[in-house]
Amino acid sequence: GAGPTMGNPVALVAELSYPSNCTSSALKVAIKVTDAGKGIKSVWLAYRYLGDGGYTGNWHKVSPNDNAAGGVYGFNYAIGGEAAGELGTQNGTLQYQFFATDNSDNQTSYPNGSVLGMPIKYCP
Repeated sequence: GAGPTMGNPVALVAELSYPSNCTSSALKVAIKVTDAGKGIKSVWLAYRYLGDGGYTGNWHKVSPNDNAAGGVYGFNYAIGGEAAGELGTQNGTLQYQFFATDNSDNQTSYPNGSVLGMPIKYCP
């Protein structure tokens, strides 16, 4: 079956920096999730770091912690220390994708079959 409907993703920052806060050391993204039938069971964000030197990190999964009215699920996570542990001093890209399941465990991803991304830069 079809899972929840997801759309209108928002990135509240255009670029990340680590470990210091030259641009933003917090990942701030949100997505609207609705479900016409079975109800929303869970929403989460998966993200990983890609370094310009070839590093590909494992996917991290986090739960919404910054929700807004109207079915908007927000994620606001400080990533400066975590990024430093993975990227060292490399510039790179933070890739991310949203997921949701309904109460029958039908899963939806956004984007479906691809990922979003934003630059992340070393900021001593």
